[in-house]
Amino acid sequence: MWFDAGKRQLVLLHVALLLLLTGCGPSDSRSSSNSPSKAGADATVVAATPSAAPHREQDPARGRLLYMGSCSSCHGQRGQGMPHQGVNLRVSSFIARRGDDDLLTFLKRGRVPGDPDSVQGLLMPPRGGNPALDDAALGAIVAFLRQLQQDANADARPLAQVTRQ
Repeated sequence: MWFDAGKRQLVLLHVALLLLLTGCGPSDSRSSSNSPSKAGADATVVAATPSAAPHREQDPARGRLLYMGSCSSCHGQRGQGMPHQGVNLRVSSFIARRGDDDLLTFLKRGRVPGDPDSVQGLLMPPRGGNPALDDAALGAIVAFLRQLQQDANADARPLAQVTRQ
């Protein structure tokens, strides 16, 4: 009897994975990240300014879904990082200092463990280990990362006010 329930869960997991991968399929080339970035602009201001629009043509809600499927196993469901897996993305200065196009390039290439810029010396696989993520999907993930950092900044403001009193 328990085998049937376990088998049912496995089938549901496969169906969910298939649906997720179907949503990551090729997109129209016009929706790829070809818009000019704010090269040279201080990304910290973009992440910290509530009125700044994240990666304009990308949808952070879609980015969240893609992030949950490809990034959360190492970086956590809330971007908080996982021990010996991936860094905290909510407060990452690497993300805050770079423009959207630079982050898109980084996500496409990944990072090897010996990279001197690596904080933890861990592998960051290209496209988060999911070759199905095209540029539009990665752009949506960048928009979600911007939102994560905005949320972290908003969460930190009340704490900073309390500590000043």
